[in-house]
Amino acid sequence: MNTRRDTLVVALLVMGSLLACKKKETPAPVTEDPVATTTATATASAAPAPAKTFKVGEEATQLDYKIKVSEVKQCTPRYYEKASLKKAGHRLIAVEMTIESISDKPFTPGTYAMKIVDDEGLTYKYSFRGKCEPRLQTGSLNKGEKVKGWVTFEVGDKAKGLKFAYDHTTFIGPKQNVKFDLGDVPAK
Repeated sequence: MNTRRDTLVVALLVMGSLLACKKKETPAPVTEDPVATTTATATASAAPAPAKTFKVGEEATQLDYKIKVSEVKQCTPRYYEKASLKKAGHRLIAVEMTIESISDKPFTPGTYAMKIVDDEGLTYKYSFRGKCEPRLQTGSLNKGEKVKGWVTFEVGDKAKGLKFAYDHTTFIGPKQNVKFDLGDVPAK
């Protein structure tokens, strides 16, 4: 029993000393003359569409996706959501959209990157509330695949001049943001 323990201790000591003997990198000397270095660059690709605000019914095309907002309406809350919405002074606005992947790599749209901004600059994020169905199902899309559905937002009762924004960010490449003018969505 002691031999096993001793063998284990010796093995751990040997492994520890081998790991500790790793060659340490010395930092490059600091000079006042600039030094040219090579860096990996992404392949050049067309820039996304210029910052334009689209209208409902128009299709916006970016590097990885196409998005079309086809309809905007006030969404009816579920019976158990009505009291909390009234108390907060909010209503539900639903946006029906279609998103298509046009990228050679999988594209994943996400409701977490969607928002509505009113004419005062107040921002409203995605809400799980409301009865507007079918909801936009998010998941990975291959080239040519589409997803269509409703995305609901909880906005102030008096919010007007609404704009829908989808701020899709990628790790490599430019931002791919789009905006749609929703106008004033009348209360029911």
